[in-house]
Amino acid sequence: MVGQGQQVRQAELLARATTRIFFQANQWVFTGLVFPFPIVFGLLLQGTGLWTTCWMFLALLAAVSLTWMHRVIRRMMHQQTPELMRRVEGPRS
Repeated sequence: MVGQGQQVRQAELLARATTRIFFQANQWVFTGLVFPFPIVFGLLLQGTGLWTTCWMFLALLAAVSLTWMHRVIRRMMHQQTPELMRRVEGPRS
């Protein structure tokens, strides 16, 4: 344990941990994401003639996912800790 004001050498190990990342989608969702997206990209390129439509599609997908996640988290917070959400959101005018 490192105390306040204690000197730490450059190569000194302070902590050791293991990080595990789990992807919760099943094999069918993974297969669907791996194979239809290139097809969608090809259709977008063929339809518009612009290579950037793939990036636009991914940006739109990310924006929709972010909005969806934000709404779900707000709903969960309102259900589980309504007092905390009232303090975070502040007074409504």
